[in-house]
Amino acid sequence: MSGGTTGGGGLSERAELGIDGLSAVAMVGSGGSSTVYRARQDALDREVAVKVVHAAWTMETRERFEHERELMGRLSGHTAIVPIFETGITKRGEPYLLMPYYPRGSLFRLMRDRGPLPWMEAGFLIETVAATLADCHNEGIVHRDVKPGNILLTRHLHPRVADFGIALPSEMATSPATVAYTPSYSPPEAFEPGVAAPTIDVYGMAATLWALLAGRPPHADGDRSDPSASRDRALAGAPGPPTRHTPPALSDLIARSMDPEPGRRPPDAAAFLAEVRRVGRVGHRDGSVPLDLTGRSDPSTGPGAQLGAGGHGEPAPQDPPGGTGLLVTIGLVLGGLALIAAGVVALLG
Repeated sequence: MSGGTTGGGGLSERAELGIDGLSAVAMVGSGGSSTVYRARQDALDREVAVKVVHAAWTMETRERFEHERELMGRLSGHTAIVPIFETGITKRGEPYLLMPYYPRGSLFRLMRDRGPLPWMEAGFLIETVAATLADCHNEGIVHRDVKPGNILLTRHLHPRVADFGIALPSEMATSPATVAYTPSYSPPEAFEPGVAAPTIDVYGMAATLWALLAGRPPHADGDRSDPSASRDRALAGAPGPPTRHTPPALSDLIARSMDPEPGRRPPDAAAFLAEVRRVGRVGHRDGSVPLDLTGRSDPSTGPGAQLGAGGHGEPAPQDPPGGTGLLVTIGLVLGGLALIAAGVVALLG
């Protein structure tokens, strides 16, 4: 895991965090009801992330922590979901989760550092997210907070879905206490008690894809304390195509997936994934650059080379126009004929 907002100074003493076996502890992010630290787990000589619930926690935050721990444990067998190494209570009585540390950060950081991504790269990333959330939906779990900051990147820039703190069983009615959202990436129904349906995640994936292509969130972040204003922005749907280079079929999918009316979106992550793949096939037919979502594209030009996610070496050298191989063959034939002619002349002489 990696923190989103860099916090205050580092903490050098393990006693300050209150977890045995950790050293070189430094705070890397804080928000909501928890703080994230980077540390070294001495026994295994590896960097880890430690998510610690704040000391002033309530019964609600305790339940949310236990809920996240149970869900992430249940889903941790999935290679594209951040796993949990360990859970426990610090010496100060604060619950914590010990997870991998992802030094490359999140898609939010990638977007901040690189700006807009080419659509093939963005599609390569969102495919993994959609396939992962499709498995979650099959398990009856809705993430409910899909956004660039909750999609972490491995050293090889493979996406990993994180933060199931507000995830709920699908079709479960939410109470006012469970309403939570990120203004730029949440559909209108997320701003009020309702139902935890998979279409909430579809909206979040589409909004994330829009942001990766445009290099900015689809809507202004706004103020969490003013949910009515944020909901009004969500009611406007997608703010047009992300860029003029985005294929029309992909812009149309994003617009439909960010429709304010849930029934007009693809019904779940599997349906969204199928439509993204369909866009790739349309790209082949209409002559535009194809969307290769498999990671098996030409390593010199595909998403893997651009992102460091799939390249496996240099492309094989190609013959120049005219065919070098044919010229070599002709040369060998002519050389052989010349040798034969020389032999005949020597015999006659």
